[in-house]
Amino acid sequence: MVVVGCPQCLMYVMLSGEEKQPKCPRCKSPVLLLHLTSSAPPQPTQAATPSPTS
Repeated sequence: MVVVGCPQCLMYVMLSGEEKQPKCPRCKSPVLLLHLTSSAPPQPTQAATPSPTS
């Protein structure tokens, strides 16, 4: 899956990454921006624990 943004519709969509020339499903524009791909889920970040004060 690929997350892309359409500069004409001002919206983001998730499309299949199999297409060589993805198009916006709303306006059919071939110009899409912000191609984000992920093969693994994001790793959780550890919150900093406050140090004990004596």
